[in-house]
Amino acid sequence: MNIIVSLLVAMSPIQYEIKAEADVLKVAEAPQLANPVCLEVGPNFEIFVGETYRQEHFGVPDNRTFPEWLEDDLRIQTVEDRGDMYRKHHPELVEKWTSKEDRIVLLRDLDGDFIVDKSTVY
Repeated sequence: MNIIVSLLVAMSPIQYEIKAEADVLKVAEAPQLANPVCLEVGPNFEIFVGETYRQEHFGVPDNRTFPEWLEDDLRIQTVEDRGDMYRKHHPELVEKWTSKEDRIVLLRDLDGDFIVDKSTVY
């Protein structure tokens, strides 16, 4: 269950229209979206979800996992500097870390039941 989407819907102005026993209604889940980091619900219940693949396992690593990077990380001033730091510390992982991109996914309810029926890259 995607907690972020569910909680936002439960707290949104359309909540009074949802005929559910619980405070939270699951509206979307994998594979309709993945790694959500932000979202916006439009006036017609279209949900725009920002997805990131730049997390530990699929993209750019979190520098908290690599404390030995701290000094190099603090010196970074450009995107190129960041790439240089990754190549310096883990050149064997650069291809893996650059194989995914962030994206926006549009989730749509096509039949008016407040459950996502269609997911497309926006």
